[in-house]
Amino acid sequence: MKKHSTLNFDNLSTLIKEGEVAAEGLDYALLKLSDREEFERVKSVKENFTKKEFVIKDVKISGNELLTEKEVQKLKPVDGEMSVQDLNLWIEKIYAKSFVDRVFYSVQGETLKLTVKERLETKLKAGVFYVSNYGAGLEAEAEVPVFNKFNLSQKNYTLKTEFSKYPKITLTDMTQYDFLNHKLIVSVDLGYGLNPIFLYRDGDNVSTYRNDTFSTNLSVGTTIFNNIIAGYTLGFKNMDTYYDSGEKIENFSEFKKDGSYISNTFSFYFDTMNQAEYATTGSNGLLQLFSESNTKSGETYEGYSVLATKYISLGKKWSLNTGVRGGQMYNAENVPLSELFNLGGLRNNPKERKYAFTGLPIGAVYTDNFLMGSAGLQYAIVPNLYLNFNYNIGTYNYSSGFETKNDIWDKTEHGYGVGIGWDTFLGPMDFSVSNDVLNGGALFQVHIGYVF
Repeated sequence: MKKHSTLNFDNLSTLIKEGEVAAEGLDYALLKLSDREEFERVKSVKENFTKKEFVIKDVKISGNELLTEKEVQKLKPVDGEMSVQDLNLWIEKIYAKSFVDRVFYSVQGETLKLTVKERLETKLKAGVFYVSNYGAGLEAEAEVPVFNKFNLSQKNYTLKTEFSKYPKITLTDMTQYDFLNHKLIVSVDLGYGLNPIFLYRDGDNVSTYRNDTFSTNLSVGTTIFNNIIAGYTLGFKNMDTYYDSGEKIENFSEFKKDGSYISNTFSFYFDTMNQAEYATTGSNGLLQLFSESNTKSGETYEGYSVLATKYISLGKKWSLNTGVRGGQMYNAENVPLSELFNLGGLRNNPKERKYAFTGLPIGAVYTDNFLMGSAGLQYAIVPNLYLNFNYNIGTYNYSSGFETKNDIWDKTEHGYGVGIGWDTFLGPMDFSVSNDVLNGGALFQVHIGYVF
């Protein structure tokens, strides 16, 4: 290599040839580096380890300042005998803590030995994203941890921004307390952002409005058992909606209902998934009960939403998922358009009342009442790359703004498609082709990375 410039690839074929000749001249030395017997021994140890069952009664940690043995025991996924998969899930839960940067483990008898490296400094993250119709953008996040020296609380300040056609910014102050063997989480956030309202006719996005929202929230949550979180959020938001592009809708002011609103939300969330993206085992679910009232007119509305998904492994490569999603709003005539349930696209965001629906483009349907069921098959092509077959069925109230209306149960919509999912360092990347519920044709959608 010393004879060639690594930045000059004009003579790449010559370089490769000279490398092959040099390697052949050293084949006697390379053979000495190979130890087939040792390789087979290590392989046998690995295979035996994956089949072994463990009973863990004690935990020893090194390299820690914040992580405690008590916290680690709370994250233990199962009691009694544990498989290697259970151990790995346990380690993943430890790694998910915001201050844990790396964690390694070994098992000696009935003792789990952990070596951890903790992250005590500011954490910076950035990523690009692209979503069909929504467009591309850059998301950046800065997280500043503040730790109590007695390990009784942990505080995080997080500044999150999105640079796109619809920019957003949010500042969050979250504190986590240990209280009577439970976690108590208190969070305050302040944010401002622009959000698109896409309106469709015959499957085409022919009109777009823009909703500008200032919001602030106070949230309190606590853990129930290991996998369930219950929470309450008191919120305030002020919304203004403007025409952005495409056709203008007559009497649109009757739908947008701009103004200031106070909201109350009770949430119950559970999660036993083996991984955050493209899970193959476990389940997750979210129940939300909410109400909002207009501070000027006093008009109110109430509602609920539910989401539940079950993931079942069918072997090393295949897995099955089934789910249900639904929600209903009462006094729906008082609901601003931007606060309705929003169906379409490839990702769920129930906090924002947005629900994926195979066969509908992002933001395709605004509704106050819907019910959906879904099923899917997932095949792992290689690690982190998946082939997905998806089907869903749903019914909902619908008003397109272009004199197209139907009530829930008037008709049932079916969506089916196939896609590729890729879990990358930039975040999940989804590419999908499906039927188009709105016009009967084919629908191509892309969702790369995370959107605010």
